[in-house]
Amino acid sequence: MARLGILYCIDALPRGGGTENQLHGLIERLDRARFAPHLCTLRNDPREAPLAGCGRLRLDARGLARPGFWAGALKLARYLRRERVAVVQSFFQDATLLVAAAGRLAGTPVRLASFRDLGFWRNVRQDRLLRLAYPAFTGFVANSRAVKDHFCAKDGLDPARVTVIPNGLDIDAFPFTAHSERDAVA
Repeated sequence: MARLGILYCIDALPRGGGTENQLHGLIERLDRARFAPHLCTLRNDPREAPLAGCGRLRLDARGLARPGFWAGALKLARYLRRERVAVVQSFFQDATLLVAAAGRLAGTPVRLASFRDLGFWRNVRQDRLLRLAYPAFTGFVANSRAVKDHFCAKDGLDPARVTVIPNGLDIDAFPFTAHSERDAVA
């Protein structure tokens, strides 16, 4: 059986950020017998941790109005076609705008945008650009019901197109420690 190609696109993947750590953990834990993961970053970051068995594309495509953004979109579209990526998922504003253009141009069957906060970083221009990009996506992922409800109301998204997948928790990072009743009183 052929492995399903999945590409995740994010501004950068340094260790330490919440979304960045969760995406790194997701890519590390994907079953390589079933999935062929790929990572595209819009800028390099020296704090990035390596990912074994993961295709990699680094772009210099920060910001829609900056030189290199549209060349980056074309480069990503070629990569998506060449690697036969079936699913592309974006994280954060610039990556979402890039994936909207590149994913549609490449004909990637599943194009997902992620909502991971309440959009505190967005301004009027970004709102407008993102709303223009949303029709290029086949679906959306939110990390909570509140985030889904917020973007459906703010951006007029159809709630049926937004799936809630709560953030995961690495239980090995938080080992259980049994306590006695005496410990609870102290």
